[in-house]
Parts: sequence; C-alpha cells; structure tokens
Amino acid sequence: MLLPKRAFTFLFAISLLPAIGLAGCFGNPLDLFDGGGSGITIKTVSPTPANPTIAVGAMQTFVANATLSDGSTATEPESSTTWTSSDTTVATIDDSGVATALAAGTTTIGAKVKSVSGSTVLTVTASAQSNMSVRGSFRVLTVNYPGADRTYVFAGNALDDTISVFRVLDSGEEQSVGRFSSAPSRGPLWLAVDSSGRFLYAANLQSRDVSAYLINASSGRLSAVRGSPFPMESAGEGPWAISVDASGHFVDVAELKSAGVVRYRVDPSTGALGLDEASR
Repeated sequence: MLLPKRAFTFLFAISLLPAIGLAGCFGNPLDLFDGGGSGITIKTVSPTPANPTIAVGAMQTFVANATLSDGSTATEPESSTTWTSSDTTVATIDDSGVATALAAGTTTIGAKVKSVSGSTVLTVTASAQSNMSVRGSFRVLTVNYPGADRTYVFAGNALDDTISVFRVLDSGEEQSVGRFSSAPSRGPLWLAVDSSGRFLYAANLQSRDVSAYLINASSGRLSAVRGSPFPMESAGEGPWAISVDASGHFVDVAELKSAGVVRYRVDPSTGALGLDEASR
C-alpha cells in the first residue's frame, strides 16, 4: 500500500528521534574512547615494533596499538595518531608513523591517541651490514635479515595456540615455513623480537606466561628456548603487551587491564628469562 507524502515525512521525523536522543546523551561519539563518556576507553597506547634497531638511512614503520578498557586491542589509524621523535637529529617521523634514520644514536618515538600516550626507543647504528629491521603490529611482525638475505613474517595465532612463519620471496609472495606449537602455553597474542634478531618472545594470554624462541635466520624456523615458557607470578588477568628494551637486557610485559608491568632479565647467550627481583 502506498503512503501519502505527508506520512513519509512523519515517519522520517519519528525515525530521527532515537538518534537525536542518543546524541544528546553521549555528545561526541569520539568521547567514548578518550574518557569523556561512559563507554569503552583507551587505557594504554603501545607503538610497535618495540625498541627496533635500524641503520643510518633506513626507514622504520611504526603502528600504534591501543588497549581498551574491555581488554581488547585496536590498531589506530594514521589520522588519529600523533607521532613524535625526541631527537630529530637521530631520526624523524612523519604523520603516517614512518621514521627515517639520520644519525647513530637513540631517540624516543612517541604515539598519542586522544589523550593517551605511549613510547618506544628507536636505536640507529652507523652500519647496515649485520642489522635486522622489524615492522608490523603486535600480532604480525615482518623481520628482515640483510646478512642472511632473508625476510620472514611471524604471526601469533591465539585461537589455535601456534605461531606461523612465512618467508617473503623476492617476488613479494609469502612461502610457508611452518606453524610452531606454543604448547604447553596457550593464546600467543603479542609478539616481540629482540634487537639482535635472535630471539622471539610471545605473551600468552590464556596460560598467563611468556614463551621464548630462538630464530634460525637462515631457515626462519623456531625452537623453544630452554626453560620456556616463563611464568608471570603476578600476571593478574594475564599478560598483554610485551617489549624488549633497546639494550636487549630486559623484557617488559604489561598486565591485562592493569597498569602493572612484569620485568624479566634476558640471558644474552640463550634468550632465557628470569624475573627481575627489583621490579617485584
């Protein structure tokens, strides 16, 4: 049955009322994500990859990952992230999160989303002969080994408790190296590679521990570090973000839905982790 034009106008006006009412209650919808409303808020911002090392003249792409108040994560778009470099003589960074290395040294790379900020350290070295570089987000990392002429993609699969590894061919295609079980750990979610490119660390959400793997730069295969997985005695609801400091001496693991951080000391020869007593 066809309705007269006046009836359509009436129905359209009625349909607008819920939207107008919601707008009046919540104001700017973006406020829901910066603490201005009653919805989900951003708790932390973590630039990834964490603490990478690149050579002078190289570029490093960073991604801002936000941990929300409901425990989920979101990769923030370029348009909502403000990037900074504490020492622009060492490296600059543009609005899209791409840093350009200018001189040897270190600089703090900051990412700000709404009113929440996070940072990581970029180390720039003078020579590119043996350096590796990392790009990607918290769950998928692409690692390039110039010395071995190899590039690999590492991806955490929290749903089936594995870490997938792919080799990136010259054509740009990805060739599977294998899927490596995280057992007895469960839920590998957040990945980090140390600045030497020798060790891969995974924060396991469900089993509330941290796995450590030795990376074979020639084949891309992973082998568990002796003693792995390493427990988190004060994990609360579980580990979340993980990073290796620029020196390679420590691994820091943020706790889910908490401001707490568990720090491990790294055995430089084996990659094994030991809880740092000073951080307890």
